[in-house]
Amino acid sequence: MWTIPGNDAYAFAYWHDPIKDTLLVSSGWLVKDRVIGYFSQYLK
Repeated sequence: MWTIPGNDAYAFAYWHDPIKDTLLVSSGWLVKDRVIGYFSQYLK
């Protein structure tokens, strides 16, 4: 889970934002990629 202090935007507001904690920031991972990957791995 990620939290952004002082920000009250709804979670889907970040759907197309890049994830900055990946090894290679330039890898192009977006929030949606990690969420879909998580559901794919754990909810099949």
